[in-house]
Amino acid sequence: MAGRRSHGQALFLALLMVTASWLSLLAPIQAPLERLDSGVTPSNVGEGATVDLTLTTTPNSNFKLDVPDGEPLVSAELRFTPKVLATQSGFVWDDAGDWNHADAISNGSSVSNGALTGSSPGTLWDFNNGPQGWTFSNSFSGRVTTPTCGINGSTGGSIRTYAGSTYATSPVVNLAGAANVPFHAWVLQGSSGCGEEPDSNEDLYLQYKSNTGSWVSFRTFLGST
Repeated sequence: MAGRRSHGQALFLALLMVTASWLSLLAPIQAPLERLDSGVTPSNVGEGATVDLTLTTTPNSNFKLDVPDGEPLVSAELRFTPKVLATQSGFVWDDAGDWNHADAISNGSSVSNGALTGSSPGTLWDFNNGPQGWTFSNSFSGRVTTPTCGINGSTGGSIRTYAGSTYATSPVVNLAGAANVPFHAWVLQGSSGCGEEPDSNEDLYLQYKSNTGSWVSFRTFLGST
């Protein structure tokens, strides 16, 4: 009796071992799960939309595909299209000497503490269309369009002064708080072939009005024959 029980127990253990082996073969194989790093934020974009991505030599893990719960994934497509970026260049103005070129005009800009800054809004008077707000003390000064030798270009106008004492005054331009304000003017002295030559005492003064109300000359053209 004892020998039969031992044989039956051995047979049971052998059957259990065979069954356990088959169970291990039939069990589903679990693939290791891959997750995005918790510190990575995926780039969200809707269906048919585009998003700009910068490709580098390091792997990009900002891709994540959201699939509705309970619905199969039929197909997925990811397209890459290169984007042309404009090439940019800059200039550095950190010294007043940068304006020494013959074609350079600062036009209201100046260098302050090693940096380019705007001193005041620019104002242009070309007299191509009327006196543009200028006033004249008498008939010896005014806007003219002839002769063409007395204008800057083939057409347009200019301010002419002649004969006795006369003034041409511009509209008020507030320069309060401005520093190193540039001033550009086209000046042509009269001659026998273009108007008349100025006499020795017919000088041309360029002036500005100070905050005290007095006129200050900053450029003088001496009259001579």
